[in-house]
Amino acid sequence: MKGVAKALFALVSWATGALFLTRLWLSNPDTGLSLPAPWWQWLDGVYGSSNAEEVADLEFLIGFTIALVVLAVAGTLALCALRFVRSQQPQ
Repeated sequence: MKGVAKALFALVSWATGALFLTRLWLSNPDTGLSLPAPWWQWLDGVYGSSNAEEVADLEFLIGFTIALVVLAVAGTLALCALRFVRSQQPQ
């Protein structure tokens, strides 16, 4: 049961962090999420948005997806670094 609680906590923390990072990117467009215009046009065509609200939904989905990937990579690197540091300590 402890393992399930830890996994659930990690999943909720990951999603919450991604939400905050997405919010930061969307409220401050100069801080990070800036894909080239042709990519946005292609994504808009694939998504099929017909009004500004759907474009905003697309922007959120792309930002949230990128934030999830960034946090997953950062978390993986942090765990690898932690394991490396622990393995270097004398027993």
